[in-house]
Amino acid sequence: MTVYWVVWDAGARWLVDGLDARGRLPNVRRLQAAGARAAARPARPNCQTPPSLATLFTGAPAHEHGVTGFRVPDPRWFGASRSGFDPVVCAVPPVWQRLGVRSAFVHVPWVLDPHGQVGEYVDAAVEAYSGRLTRHAMLRPGQGGVPLVDALPDAAVVAARSGGTVVSGPSGTVPVTDSWVEVDLGGGLGCHVRRVSRPDGEVLLRTGVWRTRWAGGDRALVQRLRALPAFAGEGAGSVYRAGDFGVRLPEGGDGAAEELLLSSMEPAARTFAAAADVVLDRHRADLVVVYLPMTDDIGHELAGWVDAAGPAYRPELARPGWNLLSRVYRAADAILGRVLDRAGPDDTVLLTADHGIMAMTHDVYPNAVLAVAGLAAPDGRGGVEPDRSAVVFHPAGDGSLWVNPQARAQHPARPWLRHAVEVLAAAPGPGGQPLLLGLADGRGEPVFDLAGRDHVYCRFAAGLLAQPGMPGNGVVYAPTRKSGGHLAGDGDPRLDAVYAAMGPGLPSGADLGRIDNVDVAAAVEAALSATRVRAGT
Repeated sequence: MTVYWVVWDAGARWLVDGLDARGRLPNVRRLQAAGARAAARPARPNCQTPPSLATLFTGAPAHEHGVTGFRVPDPRWFGASRSGFDPVVCAVPPVWQRLGVRSAFVHVPWVLDPHGQVGEYVDAAVEAYSGRLTRHAMLRPGQGGVPLVDALPDAAVVAARSGGTVVSGPSGTVPVTDSWVEVDLGGGLGCHVRRVSRPDGEVLLRTGVWRTRWAGGDRALVQRLRALPAFAGEGAGSVYRAGDFGVRLPEGGDGAAEELLLSSMEPAARTFAAAADVVLDRHRADLVVVYLPMTDDIGHELAGWVDAAGPAYRPELARPGWNLLSRVYRAADAILGRVLDRAGPDDTVLLTADHGIMAMTHDVYPNAVLAVAGLAAPDGRGGVEPDRSAVVFHPAGDGSLWVNPQARAQHPARPWLRHAVEVLAAAPGPGGQPLLLGLADGRGEPVFDLAGRDHVYCRFAAGLLAQPGMPGNGVVYAPTRKSGGHLAGDGDPRLDAVYAAMGPGLPSGADLGRIDNVDVAAAVEAALSATRVRAGT
């Protein structure tokens, strides 16, 4: 008797419903028909991935677990930050750690510690996200050869030969074709490469490189995970947005760039499917958690096109957008199907997401506004210099606005935070709309009185994604090439996550309406407790 917990990054309720209505997610439909469904509100005041996953896994709100973004302000130095995935940042243990149940994990954070160790309750865990060495890249090989990975110049070389492009590495020479092939880089590292034909010649597309970690008490299962192909954890969205795949559909392209984007996600999909299959086939755990990020990758690039209620909606791109989204979601749905096939009548299956996604049209730079008012100082490198600033939109990028303690100590009577908020509220955005719509505290509750506060969280207008940089040249906002995003957990229903669950004691075909992701861990705990009771343990 096992609880299976599948997590789709950015699996928005509205997006899953749209794909389901088009008949693209047969296993989601199968799960929802047999169990309950809901829309789940994500973490607040910030619903980036780390705080949202922390809320999902711990059952605690952000002001308790302390994870406020991809980067979290470091209280030791003003303006400094550290990773939201740093184990020491999350102050509340995940549900599996609290319960100590036998568990198996596929690329789930907060399982392996910085030394690669796990709790005694962990049968097997594989994780690579914390070990990324480099992202995707496109290379134009010459006759003399160039390093396949700049960060590993001696690992492998890519060169143009009379018979085509080849990669030479520790395991020999690998010919590069139009299909993805794996390349051994030595030292337990690897990547995947394929050929891309462009009007200006042939280039090589390489996936990112990650250092994978494995651990757990079930040695046979861990050994099987070690034998899997090289991890490829994300698609080449940055390459696509840079235009290196050719003209995108929004700019009048013919769809070839999007086909390359989806191709770049194939190794990632295979990576996660292979790891999930090994665990599903061999585990003896009470809890199995599988995390899948492909849905977030594709959502950032395309979701805005199909969001009919959003500012980035492109009706002429809605049909191709839904079709492209469905191809990536179908890969995630297929893994869910394997889970459902593995689950027995006494097992519980949950499909959840950390957050949803909403349409974006522009990046906005609050520090640029503050700099014009003399409150923030540029660092000359496209960012802000906290030490020389009175107020900054924090470089951590977690949506928070902070007063420099030195400025407050030197001029304690000045209303620094109120001044900064007034400046941001008065600044016009795209089309003359206001940039700033509201403020929140660490609990996500609205803030109207700034007295006694040293920081607040900002809520910007729909379609605006706040960035901590400072581009210069007076730029306050600029069009973004990401059509979807998520930052302020302000209650917008498009940020609601998918939730579906089936198992003993759960209602069949029920719609629970809107729930809160803070309650999902309790549902997992209840299912595990019921499993123990049925097993007599």
